[in-house]
Amino acid sequence: MTVRKPAYRWLTSLGLIDSYRLVGSGAGRTFPQRLCLNRSVNNRLTWIRLRPLARLDYIWHTPELRSIEAWIGEDAGSDHLPVLARLLLTT
Repeated sequence: MTVRKPAYRWLTSLGLIDSYRLVGSGAGRTFPQRLCLNRSVNNRLTWIRLRPLARLDYIWHTPELRSIEAWIGEDAGSDHLPVLARLLLTT
């Protein structure tokens, strides 16, 4: 999903806030992190790390929370990198 997609606009129209877009830095790309997670395939290519090309992962929150910071985390073994955020309850 990108900011141009109807689903993104629909979520923001409901009042949800994209934490990374608000306070994160950089493009926020999280996918793909590696070629494959299929361990049943006996192939050395399945664990090759890649440079993520797309932003597919989001942290959405309501206005009762405030985004303090957001960042892309380190490799945790998935084919996506994690999105992390520090939020503050304001009410």
